[in-house]
Amino acid sequence: MRVLLALVLLGGLTACRSFKTVDLAPEWRPLERVAQAGDKLLKPGQTTCLGTTLCVADLDDWSRLYPEGSIKRRALLLHERVHSQRQIEAGLAPWLARYVADADFRWREERLGWEQEIATLTRAGVQVPVEVFAKILSDEYVHFGARMVSATDARAWILEVISLARKTP
Repeated sequence: MRVLLALVLLGGLTACRSFKTVDLAPEWRPLERVAQAGDKLLKPGQTTCLGTTLCVADLDDWSRLYPEGSIKRRALLLHERVHSQRQIEAGLAPWLARYVADADFRWREERLGWEQEIATLTRAGVQVPVEVFAKILSDEYVHFGARMVSATDARAWILEVISLARKTP
């Protein structure tokens, strides 16, 4: 079941490789590009990593949300680079299958990425939207009815990451 699910995901998401793309600077390796997947695969504003490619619904909208050189783009790319590295290490299909099927694994993986993003924003003096991020973590990462974290637990974790980021350079 997991292998079949991963193959379905790969088939759907690899479509993002054939649309409009923007190459990323070498500093973001193993990430190589951001690719437009269309709003049938992703929600507006959503970014997902597939190996070396970031897939977004609309590349122009993504570029407006995360302008070149902005701390928001840097924070997001740090987040997604974590996923890219881990997907490559584990193998993309096995990683995707486990990510979709196992809410605990998904939460561990997302904490690694979100920690980078939240800490980067905090250290840059950006007000982290705690409630917005908690809602995203609790509501947007539900697969097969399995929520990876509650809003309450997500909020507590986000506040902990912010506190630690303020204490370290």
